[in-house]
Amino acid sequence: MLNIKWSYVIGGLLAIILAGFFLFPYWTAVITATKPPLEIRTTNPLIPGTELVFSYAKTAWSMVNGSYLTSLRIAITSMVISIIVGSIGGYYLSKVRARYTFLTVIILSIGIYLPATMRLVPLVRVANTLNLFGVPEYIGLAIGGGQLPVVVFIFREFYNRVPDSLVEAAEISGASHWQIYRHVMFPLSRTAAVSAGIIGFTVGWNNLILPLVLTSGGKGRPIMAQVDLMSRASAWEIGVWNLQLSGALFAMIPIVVIYMVLQEQIVKGWTEGAISG
Repeated sequence: MLNIKWSYVIGGLLAIILAGFFLFPYWTAVITATKPPLEIRTTNPLIPGTELVFSYAKTAWSMVNGSYLTSLRIAITSMVISIIVGSIGGYYLSKVRARYTFLTVIILSIGIYLPATMRLVPLVRVANTLNLFGVPEYIGLAIGGGQLPVVVFIFREFYNRVPDSLVEAAEISGASHWQIYRHVMFPLSRTAAVSAGIIGFTVGWNNLILPLVLTSGGKGRPIMAQVDLMSRASAWEIGVWNLQLSGALFAMIPIVVIYMVLQEQIVKGWTEGAISG
């Protein structure tokens, strides 16, 4: 007689139900992308439409493909800023004995809760003054800078777990703080760097407000702004959910790939406390 552990069976069924619950919106997005506007309103939302070959998805791709490179430049810049500046700031707050470290921590804590819209006016003025409108690297810098309070705490938490004796031994050997950070601390912080990099890339890729404000239009717009503007580009149709959802599916691809490739490092970051703030 089989020895069935009912807790495993119940747990497996619960996992399947939860997976179906979370995947249901993605399924409806895929299905909606296969239907013309009229079918979206009149047919079963769970059954594929007549455009099963994704002709509307191809239309959406033709509208967003020019924005992929722009979004990549923004996201990569945001990621680099998050890792480099965040790791330096985390090392300073963790291992450098400075007078105003506690005050800096308080200011960073406040910065976590400040809305991104508060930075729009100064960012627009800088873009006007330096002629940076539509420059992806400037947009990525602005987005990555907004994530610094979070990623600094990510690295600070990780460096707090590194024994101070390691830094003191390097100081006795004559190494400067920059040398200690570059040759000792930063190479150890791989999991923290992955966590911070994913945050920087994801926020840079998915951000809508800053790219929408800091770009002049046309092919220079990032993919999320372009998907948002699809409704205006097809205003003569009755509903454009097929275009927007198929465009959103294309926009999801890099994020999904990153999480699939780096899932092991992400789990290590969670288990080692690298993303606790």
